Amino acid sequence: MTPVLVTGGSGFIGQHLVSALHAKGRRVRILDLRGPARPLPDIQHVSGSVLDAAAVDEALVGVAEVYHLAGLPGMWMPDKNDFHAVNCRGTEIMLEAARKRGIGRFLHEVWCDQRKVARAQPPQQVVVRPPLRAVTVCRHSEMPLPASHANK
Repeated sequence: MTPVLVTGGSGFIGQHLVSALHAKGRRVRILDLRGPARPLPDIQHVSGSVLDAAAVDEALVGVAEVYHLAGLPGMWMPDKNDFHAVNCRGTEIMLEAARKRGIGRFLHEVWCDQRKVARAQPPQQVVVRPPLRAVTVCRHSEMPLPASHANK
């Protein structure tokens, strides 16, 4: 069975996805700057960033599908350039590498305050070319933004 790659697999959501995939008998590889807090047997960890094209390329060897969860969640962080670099440029690097390797399934999880994004910049379009197929599944969060961030 070919491995699946989970970027950000050591993060909060990523560790749960890795556990679920492992429980279903999937071979899992993680690309993350940090190792898993609770390592599971047979899980391969590639230490690296989605901003490092060489680390991304290494992590994609032999992979058939990607779950791209790596990202910085806070638009309210002091340096907006970090947010943009990891969330936008990191995703571009992942998509380009997956395209070059002929990976057929790429799931990208995005979460941030949509109102803030809309005010900060116009929406950008990501063009996905074969063999990748774009599928958008989204739903607004039922969880309200903390009052300290609501009007920023």
